[in-house]
Amino acid sequence: MRTFKKVLSVALVLAMAVSCFALTSLAKSTPGTITVDGKLDDNGWAADGWTTVDTTTGTFQGVGGKDTYKYDFQLAADDTNLYIAIKSPVAPAWVKTLKDPTKPESESNPIDYQTSATNLRLWLDSNADGTRDYLIDFGHKDDFSALISRADNLTEEQIASIQYKNVKADDSYSIEIAIPLTAVGITGDFKYILSLSAPNAGTKEVAVEGGEEGETETVDAYNCLHYPSYEQPAENINANAPWQKTAVYASTKLADISVADVVEADFGWDIVIPEGKAGDEIDVTITLKGLADDKAVSLFSMFVTHSDNLVPVVTEPSVKGAPFMKEFGTKIPAAGSNGEEWESLGGAYSADDNAYYLCFGTADDNAAANGEIVLTIPFKIADDAKDGDELKVSINYDEALAEKFDITVENMDEDLKALDAGTADATIKVGVTDTSTDESVDVSSSAPVDSSSTPSTSDFGLAAIIVLAVAAVIGAAVIIRKRA
Repeated sequence: MRTFKKVLSVALVLAMAVSCFALTSLAKSTPGTITVDGKLDDNGWAADGWTTVDTTTGTFQGVGGKDTYKYDFQLAADDTNLYIAIKSPVAPAWVKTLKDPTKPESESNPIDYQTSATNLRLWLDSNADGTRDYLIDFGHKDDFSALISRADNLTEEQIASIQYKNVKADDSYSIEIAIPLTAVGITGDFKYILSLSAPNAGTKEVAVEGGEEGETETVDAYNCLHYPSYEQPAENINANAPWQKTAVYASTKLADISVADVVEADFGWDIVIPEGKAGDEIDVTITLKGLADDKAVSLFSMFVTHSDNLVPVVTEPSVKGAPFMKEFGTKIPAAGSNGEEWESLGGAYSADDNAYYLCFGTADDNAAANGEIVLTIPFKIADDAKDGDELKVSINYDEALAEKFDITVENMDEDLKALDAGTADATIKVGVTDTSTDESVDVSSSAPVDSSSTPSTSDFGLAAIIVLAVAAVIGAAVIIRKRA
């Protein structure tokens, strides 16, 4: 099967000549929102906006950092706040450490929260002039409640204006922060360094207590993973570390990190499973509904999954170069005025996953669908199915399946965003004459597409694509401008 990455490259080239459709007639786009609760589920965070920091993109402080220690981050901004999100696949750690471990805890010898707890440190050059203006530590106490333990050059009032929440799980840690732009003087360009540290982010060798002379063991130790990466000269490994005048900063501007847009669609998928009994062949119908006359679909890409008691009748396409379009395309648009027809851009069946991958589309706007698209997929109800057993068919875009099918979405124009046409599920019981489909169509979500996204394969949960604004169609979504 051709990978979607290869298909997409062709589609993008072809689509550059496509006439524009009116953006406002296809979807409504409004700025998303971010609520600082540490959960990172807000629509203001871009699905493709995450940057992974590991040993290839970041630098450990000194030596002894764990290769498995990593995190993802994202910056966003609106007219009021700079937002920071951190997610780590490692649970936060706490090891009580005093400023001077040789002395008892006291007011003059307090807990060192930077080294005691999993800690996010923000180094901020607010006006990008090459000088650090602020340094803020976002850590936690021994009960893992959020704590700002350091805030250089900020007043108590400014510190109080910062919103900061963290969420601890057994195998993850997430942080969400909102810093008023006025508190740190950011108006346009700025530079930053992010450092995530923990008492278990590194290792060290120590003598085995009670062991033989020279016997050592590896134990957890404090370390810090800085972003962006920097060179570590052998003669001075910390020469370019964040606290040095030669520190390496990442650069950005408010206009480039504006809060992600939320796009609402007015169409979605409908699935109908006919009634039947064990051994019957049935035709499952999948319809893209709700398209207004001024909308035009030019590509869709999706997975169709089914329950074990449904056996697919067709698992190999009759036309190798056009997988499953002839078999399933009951209602597909005719050729446009330029003679371009719809074609199959990718397709395969995985018996291990009970899943079809389907991708049909056209680069000709005159051939775009402005009405229903109908797919009909034949199944057989398993011979051993019993009356009352539940049959199920679903539409989705599962990232794990995308990876297994070797589907990679790679946006060649970073200023594009994809509109999700949603997911759908339908169920019916064997031997029951009353169909009970659940058209659980979610038509209000959005899924941005970007080659710099996380995960690195840039695969997203998409379901139907519309061509507009001289943009190509990607994944399974409507393409619009990425930022307002």
